[in-house]
Amino acid sequence: MTTISRDEHILHICERNSDSISCQGDEVIQIVSANYGRTDPNVCSNNPVSVVDCLSPTTFQTVQSICDNQQSCTLDVTNAVFGDPCDGTSKYLEVLYRCTLSGNNVALNRVTTQSSTYISYNGEVLGAEKAVDGVRGTFIDGGAYACTHTNHEHQPWWKVDLAGTYTVSHVSVLNRGDCCGERLRNFMVRVGPDEDFLQNDQCGETYTDTPTNGQTVTVHCNPPMAGRYVSIQLVGRADVLTLCEVEVYETEVTTPEDTTTSTVVPAEASPEWTTHSSVGYLQEITFPAPRSVSNYAKLEKTMAQDLTSFTLCLQMRTDMSSSSDAGVVSYAVQEGDNELLIYNRAGEGLELYVQGNSVSLGALPVWDGERHAVCATWRSTDGAWLVFVDGVRYASGSRLNVGGKVRSGGTWILAQEQDTVWGGFEPDQAFSGELSQVNLWDRVLTPAEIGTDSCRQHGNVMDWATTDINVFGLATSSEYRCGHNLALNRMTTQSSKYIFNGDDLGPEKAVDGLRGTAIYGGANECTQTDAEYQPWWMVDLAGTYTVSHVSVLNRGDCCADRLRNFMVRVGPDEDFLQNAQCGDTYTDTPANGQTIMVHCNPHIEGRYVSIQLVGRVEYLSLCEVEVYGAEETSPEYTTTSTEVPAEASTEWTTHSSGCYAGQL
Repeated sequence: MTTISRDEHILHICERNSDSISCQGDEVIQIVSANYGRTDPNVCSNNPVSVVDCLSPTTFQTVQSICDNQQSCTLDVTNAVFGDPCDGTSKYLEVLYRCTLSGNNVALNRVTTQSSTYISYNGEVLGAEKAVDGVRGTFIDGGAYACTHTNHEHQPWWKVDLAGTYTVSHVSVLNRGDCCGERLRNFMVRVGPDEDFLQNDQCGETYTDTPTNGQTVTVHCNPPMAGRYVSIQLVGRADVLTLCEVEVYETEVTTPEDTTTSTVVPAEASPEWTTHSSVGYLQEITFPAPRSVSNYAKLEKTMAQDLTSFTLCLQMRTDMSSSSDAGVVSYAVQEGDNELLIYNRAGEGLELYVQGNSVSLGALPVWDGERHAVCATWRSTDGAWLVFVDGVRYASGSRLNVGGKVRSGGTWILAQEQDTVWGGFEPDQAFSGELSQVNLWDRVLTPAEIGTDSCRQHGNVMDWATTDINVFGLATSSEYRCGHNLALNRMTTQSSKYIFNGDDLGPEKAVDGLRGTAIYGGANECTQTDAEYQPWWMVDLAGTYTVSHVSVLNRGDCCADRLRNFMVRVGPDEDFLQNAQCGDTYTDTPANGQTIMVHCNPHIEGRYVSIQLVGRVEYLSLCEVEVYGAEETSPEYTTTSTEVPAEASTEWTTHSSGCYAGQL
């Protein structure tokens, strides 16, 4: 059996057939292995099989000469090309390949260092050099030892000396594949002339997603940066740093070994669907279910002065029920654990605590699975308080901790309730869902101020945009575009509907506002078409909008690779093939449950938004599609939707697969 890593692809071509390999964008083909003959009785088995142990010894060199470093190639599988290693047996060609970024990897076999080096139980040294040895293995366990590994420490780092000054355009980082993919979270790349890498400038944005096992993460320096030293460091966390391969790509070699000047070339654009840090995005912390005392976030901010009035705002989204206890935002000081607390009391609703005293805020409409902005205000003089949801006042009262204050010097925790400072958590009081935009002011904001766009609020005591945040357990930090979802509950169509156990997995499931990602087990939370050529889905926004970006939530219980090579279109035409493409075609293989952002750059005006797989026969499953607009230009409202033609463009070609099982 051939073992493949996450970024590798396998292709089988039966004897006397032809097929093609292609890569997208700036990527080129790299052949990993190739065999012509037969080693498996079940591949291309329609013709006689007499032996299963024959291989042509020149296959690899032949395929390399045809395909290596090309964007596409065609392979004709005949004995005339590869020879006949087993006469009378039906043969096939097996090719294992990957698509890699074009350009010169200037880090290969260079001198490396790291903050510490882990030595395995049997004495294997997992040194820094393993990340530049040109071997893209991703395993450590089982005797492979293919990756670097530091000790568990605060902000571990790795560095390569390029032995000359280069203009670096992007850095490719291959994550460990046999376990522990989440360790490579919150890392920063720096490029510069200084051996003390902390003096060098950052390349791109900090990668805040949680990568999967074996994933390749590409960080773009925009604009490209001149430097001799490239470093990778985990930021704000204590963990192990493991790197299986680091590739550094240049735009132009500007100096030989001993010179120090560099010419910067024009910036190389990052893909439009990049999901990590980007201008206009807000950080969001996700606390997964099931609830746990291990999942929380600590805001590295305290108060320098006591508060006698405040406004505390946050954005929240949860699939929890209001019948569960949950600490949402907790501020504790040595003198008291509930110094400032927003807490959900099972069956009673949210409560506001100030210096240990509490009031019920009532049954607020925040338990519907949607994102909501919640603000609470308080003042000491008469204990007056107010609570707002999405800019609307829902409750008010007085005599809450009259004459009291919120004391300085405390600790902020999200998604738990502190019984002691930074501790005393209980699992049945943990929060699961997403939190963001936690801002604090030292005064009572007016209703008009609270009612303004919550995406642009900045507290003067605590500003979410500038506060350092550490996440713990399985909590993760990501970024999202804050705004109004134009697609919610709009009319939808798709190329076909898959029926599963009598349930119609129709197109409306992608705009129902529910972000579940499972189909199995009776959940049926996502759309699904039949397996067909270039399946599509479309939403009618019931008006013309200027669309800035589209968020696509992938299926989570299996089959993530199905959502590969998809295109988004936006425009005025019901026949979506006439509309303009939004952003770049997404060509990566997403993870289960991953959210992919596709940016329309520039923004596109339109009423219809479509998603289509291109160049492939496959199922199309979408768990939630959110469409965000820069400006509404024509709010005409209709209630009907017309089916668009099922025939799709055939301009996209790639190799086909001969079998499609009826697997959900």
